[in-house]
Amino acid sequence: KALRFQKYDFITVRVIDSLLELIRSGLDVSDFRHNQRRVGQIKFLGEMLVSKLVSMNLIFETLYMLIEIGHPFPAPEKNDDGDNNGILPLRPLRLGEPRSLRSHPSVLCKADMPHDVFRIRLICVLLDTIVGVLKRGNVHAKRLDTFLLYFDRYVAFKWSLTLETKFMIENTIEDLRPGRDIPEPSLVNEAEEKVEIFEKSLNYD
Repeated sequence: KALRFQKYDFITVRVIDSLLELIRSGLDVSDFRHNQRRVGQIKFLGEMLVSKLVSMNLIFETLYMLIEIGHPFPAPEKNDDGDNNGILPLRPLRLGEPRSLRSHPSVLCKADMPHDVFRIRLICVLLDTIVGVLKRGNVHAKRLDTFLLYFDRYVAFKWSLTLETKFMIENTIEDLRPGRDIPEPSLVNEAEEKVEIFEKSLNYD
């Protein structure tokens, strides 16, 4: 019996690691042919949280990864061809450091251009999948509100949203935070100001 549980844990860890690697590698390219598969992967990760196979820490790390990967701040210098090689890496986040000091949606990324809204869809799918866990008490309320500040700013730097994407965002926010303002593209100043106020409250030296 003990051996069976050990084997099950080992297999579960391998599945989770493989799933996270697939999600991460999917952010390196923007290919609509793989979009449905990527939606399935992110939904599977959410179902793992519901089944208590992964932690909420991992979910929030994935949410931030979706809006940060490829947008390092300050942006690295371009090579001789006037372009960067592949996806732009992120350095580790220091303890208590504001996220704006290492990433910002204004930094262009080939795999996540201002007209590309697919990552927003992935975020909405993940949040919709785990909404029951998030609404269970106020344990994760502060972390969710903080993420939504950065999510608002991420959306603000998009040029426009498809009608489907607008509906997805509205449904997700209304389910999580009824009455909260819906993030919209082009509202850069408002979103930046809210993030700036929050990050100043961190008193990071």
